[in-house]
Amino acid sequence: MFIKTQITYLANGERPYSFLSGRALYNDYLFVFSLIMFPLSILISKLVPAYVYVLAGYVVKRQTPLREKLIANCLFYVFIPITVLKGALSSDAGHFFILTGLALATSCSLAVAGYALRRQFADRLAPGMVSCLFSYLNIGWFGIPIVQAVYGAEGAAIMTAFYVGGMLFGNTIGYSLATADGRSWWSGLSKLTKIPSIYAVVIAAGIRLCIPGADQWLLKEGGFVLSAGTLMTSICGMGLVGMSIAHTQL
Repeated sequence: MFIKTQITYLANGERPYSFLSGRALYNDYLFVFSLIMFPLSILISKLVPAYVYVLAGYVVKRQTPLREKLIANCLFYVFIPITVLKGALSSDAGHFFILTGLALATSCSLAVAGYALRRQFADRLAPGMVSCLFSYLNIGWFGIPIVQAVYGAEGAAIMTAFYVGGMLFGNTIGYSLATADGRSWWSGLSKLTKIPSIYAVVIAAGIRLCIPGADQWLLKEGGFVLSAGTLMTSICGMGLVGMSIAHTQL
């Protein structure tokens, strides 16, 4: 290939060729194009199922009376807790809680950054709401499916830890910022106890601490249910995106 030849000449201190035949130039362009497109084609192939779910959600919303609330409830009460349980069981416990803390710290930092920009939105939003919008990230219903599609189960486990950290922030500090109410901190803590995913983390931690080896047994014997729950998180999460798009007027 011409590129390889040019590099060789440069490495030897010689002047590279400046003229090419049409065929050689075509081959080199094709080589460069393939270098760019090969990883891109892999990425696209991994993301195709996720966007098929988006399209399916769009079609379902347009053609059936199914409402988003039913799908959201299934995600919130069933599929995401299963995904969180699987992630907490399959991840290294130390790494899981470090990533959770990192996500919580990142959201706090973004909240401070949002507060610094409060004056630019003063005529439309309260300062606390600006900080909340900057810091409360939707990495559950959309983030987990995309990461799982690209990076597989290991990536989904990492994103699950980030989701737990964001959830802790959103239902405590984020809730307090959004409501601008002195009592909202405690209200947020009470809401935190109503989130099934929190209990999934507690259950996983209890299993790993109190029953040695039970986590691996559960992953093996209950692998089908856990994997099905993770798959349904992807389908329903991306499907909700498609159902939301159905409301958009073009």
